[in-house]
Amino acid sequence: MSKKVVFFLITFLILGMQFAKAQKSEENKHLKITQLTPQQAMQLLENKDAIMIDVREIEELKIISYDVDTIINIPLSNFEMEFERQSKSFSKNKRLIIVCRSGRRSQKAAQILLAKEYSQIYNLKGGIIEWERQKMKVKK
Repeated sequence: MSKKVVFFLITFLILGMQFAKAQKSEENKHLKITQLTPQQAMQLLENKDAIMIDVREIEELKIISYDVDTIINIPLSNFEMEFERQSKSFSKNKRLIIVCRSGRRSQKAAQILLAKEYSQIYNLKGGIIEWERQKMKVKK
């Protein structure tokens, strides 16, 4: 093959990949992270409409934890790999409430899930700090 043909094929391939990426981005534009208050999160949990995922490190859980039944811990430091392992039991349409200490790490984890095309992602505003301030149940 001539250099011109090879150049054309490579250019065509690159443009095709960029178009596919833009198309996927456009399709996912409707997906977003919803911010919840502690009361809103608890309502979803009580109705058995969601799972809470705490992205704090294990040492932090020993200090204070959310007192809810449907919670799993997946530390942000190992989130992507561990989430893949644990997520086999629920669909991409499952409501996921992501929580942490203040709401910052949970927002990062929620962004990861958004990129993985999970459609019902919720972030707890203010994390466990706000949860406790609102007199919601905790374990110490």
